Amino acid sequence: MSDDVVLARYYLEGVISDPNGTVNNYRTRVTHIWVKEKAGWKTKSWHFSPLHDGGRHLTSASDFEED
Repeated sequence: MSDDVVLARYYLEGVISDPNGTVNNYRTRVTHIWVKEKAGWKTKSWHFSPLHDGGRHLTSASDFEED
């Protein structure tokens, strides 16, 4: 990339409730791109991919390997 661009890939995990009060766990893989502009760092792109394999993700080195 460059000194003015940041690419981050990470997982979000948590719980969310619907209007009826039903609570569900969620896991989402995120790709997030920031670009530095005159006014500061700005998000240029987000991509969220839900993970449906259940369980809790433990971060490992392979999470950061290129496909």
